[in-house]
Amino acid sequence: MLKLMKIRNKNPLLKFLAYVVKPADPSACRDWVNTVEHRNYPKFYVGTPPNRKMFRAHRFSFERHNGPIPEGLQVLHSCDNPRCTNPRHLFLGTNEVNMKDRNAKNRLAFGERTGSAKLTWKLSEEIKDLYATGNFSQRELGKRYGVAHTAIGSITRGEHWVSRS
Repeated sequence: MLKLMKIRNKNPLLKFLAYVVKPADPSACRDWVNTVEHRNYPKFYVGTPPNRKMFRAHRFSFERHNGPIPEGLQVLHSCDNPRCTNPRHLFLGTNEVNMKDRNAKNRLAFGERTGSAKLTWKLSEEIKDLYATGNFSQRELGKRYGVAHTAIGSITRGEHWVSRS
């Protein structure tokens, strides 16, 4: 296991390089091994308050190798690894391009892949089958499966937990 130490350096490049694993293969991901923020995107800080500045590592890498990021564009990962800082894996795109890329690669969390899901695909099919018998109300099924009766209604009407295969 890599032992991390606090890098107290005022030079953003040196601090950045201290936390990037550079593999022998130049086409492989260069993973960030320090602090990450929401959704696993890497970040690092340089300086001390009140002059402390936060950098997102993948954006820092892109700018270091390609120049400034134009207004309104995002730095996207072709490898789909948010910890990757390899400039060969980074490209610019709009939010729309990012969402199309996400959808094309089926990275949109839905159904049991969402963090807040209380049901699974199997349970949703079971609910549909039980409701179709006419022996259970939506309220009864909601209590049985620990979800609101309105969620059961959405499932039985085909509004949620619809197979996307």
